[in-house]
Amino acid sequence: MTAQPLPPPPPPAAAPMPAPTSALSRGWLRDLMRGIRQEGVQPRDPRVKALWNLLRRRQLLARDPWARTRLRYIWQKGLNVRPRPRTTQRLLTLLRSGAVSVGRPLQRHLSTRPGAAATMRRPMRPLRPVALRRVATLRPVGRQQPMRPVAWRGRGR
Repeated sequence: MTAQPLPPPPPPAAAPMPAPTSALSRGWLRDLMRGIRQEGVQPRDPRVKALWNLLRRRQLLARDPWARTRLRYIWQKGLNVRPRPRTTQRLLTLLRSGAVSVGRPLQRHLSTRPGAAATMRRPMRPLRPVALRRVATLRPVGRQQPMRPVAWRGRGR
């Protein structure tokens, strides 16, 4: 018996595309928004690139040219330390319109009714009693005159 050569090993399977946020830590979006709002962002920050990809996948960059130019500026030049509440608010509004979770996650509240499914809504705030006071009394100024119908005179002169 002669030793048969072993067949060559199969080629390695193609690795799946890594998620764009794989190199980023958990909470990267919150950290980026904090950096934009007040702490500053370095040029070529990978979080900005990840946000760009996220918005592009959800087709939000095509919808908002302001966000496209602003993120490109942040990517190229960075941001120094100073408060930017309007930029932050506008980006948060854009993210929320594209159903990107940016705030605290909604808590699941189970219904007290048996058989009811869990809802994703937060409960309403409890109502508080308020004291009502009269501001002014409204009285009619005069007797209302009945309107008489106006005769139609036709079209023309």
